[in-house]
Amino acid sequence: MRWRIVVTGTVQGVGFRPFICRLAAAHGVVGTVKNDSAGVVIDAHGPSQTLRAFIADITDQAPPQARIRSVTSDEVPESCAEAEPPTSMTVTASNSSDSVDEITADLAVCDRCVQEVTSIGDRRFGYPFNACADCGPRFSITASLPFDRPATSMDAFGMCRECQGEYDDVEDRRFLAQTISCPECGPALRLVVGDDQHDGPEALSLARRLLAGGAILAVKGVGGYQLMARADQHTIATLRQRKARRDRPFAVMFADLAGLRQYAPVDDRVADALAGSQAPIVITPVLDHARIAHPDIAPGLGEWGVMLPNSPLHHLLLAGIGGPVICTSANPRGSPMVVDDEQALRELPRFADAVLSNNRAIRHRVDDSIYRQCESGLIPMRRGRGQTPSPLLIPRMLARSGSAHSVHAPHIVAVGADLKASFSILRPEQILTSQYFGDLAHAQVHRAFVAELDDWLGAFAVRPELVVCDAHPDYVSTQFAERFAAVHGVPLLRVQHHRAHVAAVAAEHSVDPDTIVIGIALDGLGYGDDGTTWGGEAFSGTVGNLRHVGGLLPAPQPGGDLAVTEPWRMAAAYLSQAGIDWRALPMFAAIDPDRAAQCETQLRLGPPRTSSLGRVLDAVAFLVGAVGPTVEYDGQAPAQLEAFARRAATAAAGPRPLPFAVVEDGAHAERRLGLDLTPAWLELAGSASAPRPGQPELLALRWHDTIVAGLVEVAVRLRDEVGSSTLILAGGCLQNVILADGLRRRLAAVGFEVMVHRRLPTNDGAISIGQAWLGALEYSERGL
Repeated sequence: MRWRIVVTGTVQGVGFRPFICRLAAAHGVVGTVKNDSAGVVIDAHGPSQTLRAFIADITDQAPPQARIRSVTSDEVPESCAEAEPPTSMTVTASNSSDSVDEITADLAVCDRCVQEVTSIGDRRFGYPFNACADCGPRFSITASLPFDRPATSMDAFGMCRECQGEYDDVEDRRFLAQTISCPECGPALRLVVGDDQHDGPEALSLARRLLAGGAILAVKGVGGYQLMARADQHTIATLRQRKARRDRPFAVMFADLAGLRQYAPVDDRVADALAGSQAPIVITPVLDHARIAHPDIAPGLGEWGVMLPNSPLHHLLLAGIGGPVICTSANPRGSPMVVDDEQALRELPRFADAVLSNNRAIRHRVDDSIYRQCESGLIPMRRGRGQTPSPLLIPRMLARSGSAHSVHAPHIVAVGADLKASFSILRPEQILTSQYFGDLAHAQVHRAFVAELDDWLGAFAVRPELVVCDAHPDYVSTQFAERFAAVHGVPLLRVQHHRAHVAAVAAEHSVDPDTIVIGIALDGLGYGDDGTTWGGEAFSGTVGNLRHVGGLLPAPQPGGDLAVTEPWRMAAAYLSQAGIDWRALPMFAAIDPDRAAQCETQLRLGPPRTSSLGRVLDAVAFLVGAVGPTVEYDGQAPAQLEAFARRAATAAAGPRPLPFAVVEDGAHAERRLGLDLTPAWLELAGSASAPRPGQPELLALRWHDTIVAGLVEVAVRLRDEVGSSTLILAGGCLQNVILADGLRRRLAAVGFEVMVHRRLPTNDGAISIGQAWLGALEYSERGL
C-alpha cells in the first residue's frame, strides 16, 4: 500500500527527516520524505499493518526538540502507482505551499557540539559556530520556510567536502543538518579594537584575553549584540556609567553549573531549565557571600538573573573564567537589540572596548527569555530566544459549549500594549506570539515591531479579518492598530487591558469559553472602563464577558506618569486620602519643598485616580525606606520592597496582616467589592515614623501578607455570589514571588482552582495573546 502522511507542528530544523529515514528502515517502509511549508510530507510504501506501526512510532519516538501537532494519512490510489517503486526511504527536494506551519525556535548548543569545540584534535576545536541537527540557531537565521539552507543565513556558506559528507550520511548526527559548518567553510569571527581588526582564531584568542583582563566586549550573539564583562566592581561601575544604568540589575553568565552553584543554590528544576534547549535567564536567590562580594550586579536585591552559555562562542569566551560574567543586551536606551554589524561598529564602541562580530546574518532579533524561580516552579517574565515563535496550541478555543462543531476560525492580528510589547497572530488552532520588543513609545522599537509583524504576515500567509488593540486611546500600539485596520479594511476591536490579562491565562489553559471564572488582575497600569488607571481589579463571568466587580479602592495619582519614577507622590496620595498629614512625616523631609507644595495642590484639586497595585507597592517601598524619593525604572520600588520582605521572611513566623476592610464600593450603581487599605496606611504611618531595627523589613513583609489576605477575602466573597471556584490570577505584579506564592497557596487552601501563566509572560508581554483570544470569541459571537 502507499500512504501520504503529513506531520505538522515543530518538525523542521529538529532532525525530523533523518529521524523518518531511520525509523522507516527499522520498519521496512520505503518511499520519500520532504519538508513542505505545511510541515513534513512522507510518501510511504508498505503493508497496511506496517504503515500503522510506522505512524504510531512517529509520535512515540520523535526527536526531543520536535513538537508534533498532528499526523494525518491518506491512501494513495493504485492508479498513482510509480513505474519504479522505491527501494528505501529517501529525502527529496522541499517545496512551498500556501502557508507556513511553524518555525522552530533557536536551540541552545548541545553537549556533543560543546565537547567537539573544547576537545583538542577535533576538527571543530575552537569553532564558535558549531551546530548539528539537535542544536543551533533556527528562528534567528530563518528568512523563509521550508527550513532548508537556502532559506537561512547559512546560504552564504558553501559546505566543504567533509561537511558535505556528514550532511549526506544518514547515520551521521549532522545528516541534513542545515546549519552544518566547520572552520573551513563556515562563518568567521572579526574583532575590532579601536582602529585594529583581527579575524578568525586570532579574534577569538584576543577577545578571551580582553574579557579575562576586565575589558567590556560587544559580542554578536545568536539573536543580537550583547555586552559581556567580568563582574568585578570597577568594570560594573564603568559599564553603568557608560550605559547610564544606575540601579537596574545585570544578568550574569557562568561557564557551567558547577561554577554557578558556588554562588547560587539552584535546585534541579532551575538547573534543568538553564541547561535546556531554551537556555534562558532564571532569576534566583544567591548566597550571602555572592551578594556581598558582588553588590553591584543587582543593587539592593538578593537575587541574580543567571544563565549558562547558549552558543559555542559563549562557551569558548568563558573558558577559564570561574566567576560571573555580565551578559546584557548592547542596545542603546530606547533602541531595539542591535543586529546589524555596521550599526554595531558605529554605535557600540561608546559602551564597549571592543566589538566581536561575525559574518552570519541575524534575520530576526531575539533577546534572552527570562523566568523567575518561585515555590511552585518558574514564573515566565520575557518571551525570547528558545521560545519564539513556538505557538500556543488552542484546539478547543472556538468550540462553543453545546454546539456540534467549531465555528470559522478567523485570522486575527493583536498588537498588545506599549510596554513589554509583543504581537500575536491567531490562526486555526494556534496563536503565534512574537518575541519581546520593549517600549513602543521609542520610535526605533516601534519600527522594529512593525517590520517583524510584516515579516510574519507574509511568512504565515495571514489575511487579517480582525485587528485587536488595547482600549487606551493614547497608546502607540492603539494608534498603529487604527491605521492597520483602515489599510486592510477590517474591523478594529478595543479590549480593556486587564480583561486581556485574564484572557491570556484562559487561552494558555484552554478554558472553555462558557466557564464562569473569577479573574484577579494585578499590575502597574491599564486604562479602565471609566477612563481612570486600573491595576488591582476583580472580574467575574465568562472569559468573553468579564464583568468588573471590584478590586482595590482608587486613590489620586498626583503628577500622572511622574508617580511611576517618584514613589513619594503615591505615598503622599494614600496618606492624604487616609487623613494623615504626610508632610509632617520624616521621610518626606528630603522632598523639594516646591515639588511637595505642588503635589499638595494637585491632591486638593483632585488629580486622576488609580487602583493600581503597582502604585501601592511603590508607596509602601518609599515609606519603609526600601527606596528613596526617585527610582530609575518602573518596577524598581516593588522589587526593592520584596527584597526587604524576603529578609524578614527568614526570621518571621507567620506575620499577621495589617488591618484592612472589604467594603461595598458605593461609587458605582452596581454592587462592587472594594479592598480598602486605609487602616493599613494608618498603622504604617505610625510605625514608619520612628522605626525600630528590623521593623521596616517586617512591615514590608506584613504589607505583602495584607494584600494577599485582602484579595483572598474578596475572592471568597465573589465565589459566594457567582458560584464558581475557578480563579485566574494575572498581571505583572505576579512577578513578585511573595505575592504569587502567597496568593496561590492561600486560594488553593480555601478551595479555589487557581490558574496562572506557566509558558507565557505574566506581565504585559502576554497582553496580545489575551487580545487575540477575546477577538476570536467576539468574532464567533457577533460574526464580525
